[in-house]
Amino acid sequence: MDAQNPEPSPSSSLIYQYTPLQSQRSIRLIVLQPGSDPAPVAVSLKEGCIDDDLSYEAVSYTWATEDGNDERSNMILCDEAYIRVTLNCETVLRRFRDSTAERVLWVDAICINQEDIIERGQQVQLMGKIYSKACKVLIWLGEATTQEVIDETPMPASEYFFKWLHLIAEEIRLRKSSGQAIYEGPINQEFLRWRNEIDQNTETVDPLYQCLQGIFLRRWWKRLWVVQEAAVASSALLICGSATLDFSDLDQIHHCIREERSASSNASLTAYLFLSQAIVQLSIRKFLNDEFKRTDAMFAKLALHFLEASSRKEVSDPRDRVFGILGLVNRFGQIFPAPDYNKSVGTVFTEAAKAVITFGNSSEILCHSSGDSGRV
Repeated sequence: MDAQNPEPSPSSSLIYQYTPLQSQRSIRLIVLQPGSDPAPVAVSLKEGCIDDDLSYEAVSYTWATEDGNDERSNMILCDEAYIRVTLNCETVLRRFRDSTAERVLWVDAICINQEDIIERGQQVQLMGKIYSKACKVLIWLGEATTQEVIDETPMPASEYFFKWLHLIAEEIRLRKSSGQAIYEGPINQEFLRWRNEIDQNTETVDPLYQCLQGIFLRRWWKRLWVVQEAAVASSALLICGSATLDFSDLDQIHHCIREERSASSNASLTAYLFLSQAIVQLSIRKFLNDEFKRTDAMFAKLALHFLEASSRKEVSDPRDRVFGILGLVNRFGQIFPAPDYNKSVGTVFTEAAKAVITFGNSSEILCHSSGDSGRV
């Protein structure tokens, strides 16, 4: 099956029929069968309890391609039947498929019966747990950029950039552990010089700067659901084509640039703005570490903050501006009503507002109301 040219739709009798989950704590996992292109993607599904010791990797991606194609027009094989998925979902599975061994994954488009509204609501309640319990979260940004950085380095710019970011993060770690000034490291000095050059000439055609834009302006960074998927992960890996970068490397670099900016008004702005806007997950992870210290009123204020922030992220369904933050903090499950896609957008936001007012004993949320039905 060609990912670019999906086969004609099979008859309804060949569409995979989901078996209802045994309990509200059950999830499905994909067993991705080994293979290589152009062989069709083949999977089987198995059920498990989220409270058990399950071993799997969770995939964080966008249903749509970079050009916005989110049609479920492609087919994958599942137990001799077919499941409809988007082109990007099939591309992810092809990329993550091993040539010789099975791989156990959690992928929302397949592990959740998308035609069952009740099940979708129940599984949304478990999303935070699903991603936090995964042995690794695989973040698919898309295929590599086609441009090369320099003639002497015949590799995609995105791969070169990932390698450079990793070297910078490694130097930061080493200098921190030895008590040396991180800004004086030779790699970080080169990084700083490059960023200052970019700030002085924002019209530059520097290939690394174009790569920075090409990576941090991708669709994945703009979506709401991926915020919690990366924020609650115990370990996450960014993947762009065949290039990979540990998410913790970005954390190191982001923290370093933030310290530079607080210490000097001349510190580079461009890279900081890209990182600040893209990696909201990093600051959220620090919030989560202090969860046990917060009062009910503080949790309500935090919920309000996330609701407001969710309005700046992209969603396909406006109700997900509420449902998409539930997994970020355990106590949010006590504040907000359970996800229910049978409810209207207005009902979901009204109930969310009432919940914040009741839980926090405050009407502050009324100051944040908007005429837009997709915003608080």
